[in-house]
Amino acid sequence: VAIKEGLEQIVDITKNKNPNTKIILVSPSALTEEVLKGAFSFQFDSVSVYKSHLLSDIYSEVADEKNCRFVDLNEFASVSKEDGLHYTPSEHSKIALKLYNFINSLM
Repeated sequence: VAIKEGLEQIVDITKNKNPNTKIILVSPSALTEEVLKGAFSFQFDSVSVYKSHLLSDIYSEVADEKNCRFVDLNEFASVSKEDGLHYTPSEHSKIALKLYNFINSLM
């Protein structure tokens, strides 16, 4: 609930500042269990991993409700196997190309 409400507030603030703004919500890829074993383990727990798997649905729901565009990174990019959190350079390239093409398709 808190994640959805926070995202809705960000969208509302943005639209209030500029009603003509076109917003694209980009849901991050879900964490993997590897995040619990590495250098970032002090920042995450199993609940964090679980909640990360819910983000796509939350972002999609807010996008529908607030008339925003939506991109789900889970559909084409994955976090690294090394730390379960960050993207490798090749995944960053996939994300950049997908977003570039998505934005161009809107123009």
